[in-house]
Parts: sequence; C-alpha cells; structure tokens
Amino acid sequence: MIGHLNVPSLDSTGTPSSLSPIVIRDYLQGELGFKGLVISDALNMKAVADRYGKTDVVVKAFQAGCDIVLFPESVTEAIKAIEEKVNAGEITQEEIDQRCRKILKAKYKAIVAPKDYKAYDKYELELAKKQVYEKAITVVKNDGILPIQRFDQRIAHVSIGSHTYPLDKSMKLVAPVDHFHFYTVEEARNRFSEKLKDYDLIITSFHSNTVRSRNDYGMPKGWKEWISDIPTEAKQVLLMFANPQAIRALDTRRPNAIVMGYENHSLVLDRMGQFVMGTFASSGKLPMTIPGKYASGH
Repeated sequence: MIGHLNVPSLDSTGTPSSLSPIVIRDYLQGELGFKGLVISDALNMKAVADRYGKTDVVVKAFQAGCDIVLFPESVTEAIKAIEEKVNAGEITQEEIDQRCRKILKAKYKAIVAPKDYKAYDKYELELAKKQVYEKAITVVKNDGILPIQRFDQRIAHVSIGSHTYPLDKSMKLVAPVDHFHFYTVEEARNRFSEKLKDYDLIITSFHSNTVRSRNDYGMPKGWKEWISDIPTEAKQVLLMFANPQAIRALDTRRPNAIVMGYENHSLVLDRMGQFVMGTFASSGKLPMTIPGKYASGH
C-alpha cells in the first residue's frame, strides 16, 4: 500500500507517493523489483480528492502503477475515464490486461487454490519476534564498557518512564543489580540523586511514549539533565527505548555507552536486559542518519 506521502528524496515534484510513477514504477517496481499487488491509499481522503478531483485522482493512481485503487468516490466515472484513455492510446490495452492478470493470479492463489502453510504456535511466534528485536538492538556508542566485565562492582539500573518491568526481570536472570524505577526525571532527581555517588556503574533506561517528533520524541522531560547529574566517577550506560532521532539533542560525549532499543515493547525490554548483561552480541545498525551525530548504517 502506497501512502499519500510527500517524500522529496524519492520524488522531488511534491506529488503524493500514491500518485507518483517515480515512486511506484521507477523505485518500488524498478529499483526494488517488487512484483506484487500495489494498492493505493484511500482516494476519498480530502488531501488528494480535493486537490485532483474525485475522478482524476483514481486515473492518476492507476497510471502511477496502482493495481487496486482504494475507496474511489466516483467508480463509474473513473472506469469511463480510464477507458477513454485506452481508446486515446494514453493507456495500452496490454497494461490493462497485465493488471487484470495480476489480480486474477492473486485471487487464484488466495481463494481458488490456496497452498497449505505451516501453522506456528504462540511459542514459536514469540521466539521469532524475540529474535527480530534481538537483531535490531544497536550499540551506537561503546567506550569498552559493554559487555559488563564484572558483577562484583556496585551497579544501579534506573528506569524512567512507564512499562519498564520486563527489563528489570530480564537483567535479574543474569546477576543481581539494584533496580530503581521513576515515572519522571523530576522524581528520580528528588529521590535518587544523592545515591548516585554510591555506584560504580549506572545504567539508565529511558522509556519513550511515542516515536513522533513532538515533545522531544516523547522522551521524559529533563532527560538530558539527568545524564549530566551522574557523577563523572561512575561509568554510565544509556539504554533508549525511543526514536533514535532523540539523540540529536544529546551530548553524546557523556555516556560511556548508548544502546538503542527503538520502542518500549515488552519483548524489546526482555532482549535488551539479556544483551546489556552480556548474554549475546549486538548486530543492529542504525536505520537512519542522525544529523551531526551518526550516519545510517552506524
């Protein structure tokens, strides 16, 4: 499904991706070699319907490469308009037949002669999910502090945010660590700042409530100040269950290690707990560039 998105890096004309031959034909089907069905985003959305017209928006989606047009508001008129373009030679009969054939093949595969596939039980599915999350964990920075070499040192894990328990539970399976949970940075500073000096290694996990850019990508208010609060004598590990773009505003010189978990999901927390305690290595790479900090693939 192609969204009504403006992606200048793919199509600089400002045409919504759902109506863009550059995005669909050149990039998706050409460069990426996608052979499956292409479905438009809903064409009754006012952003495109009002801009292009209820009939023309359907024709444009079809000409861009969409095999199925979703929620057209003028079905009869759109079919007639496409037929007129075929008669005028603007759309070939071969193109119509090829699209029809793709849809008939999909119906045949899904309805007429579906193949039997292995059914996975809930334990196999959970294992697969864990493996995906495990491979995604990305070490953005590591000054030789990970994996943790000694568990006879004084280690504190401070989690700030909500839904943090699976991380504590996972870490406890490996070795005893002092866990402290606070919902806000203000609470952590008021109740725990004086105890920071009692530890050799401080692991802070920030649990964002969104991946959207607003409000500092959902990071707890004052999170950068908390990192500055940690005594320089202590080693510091930062675990981020958030959009990695939040790092843009961070002085990355301070933490000794920064690890991305990307989202605040219980299975991510489970795998991160095992990773930070040293049970497996990281293989993840940043999927995006963080301007001024790290390049995509880091």
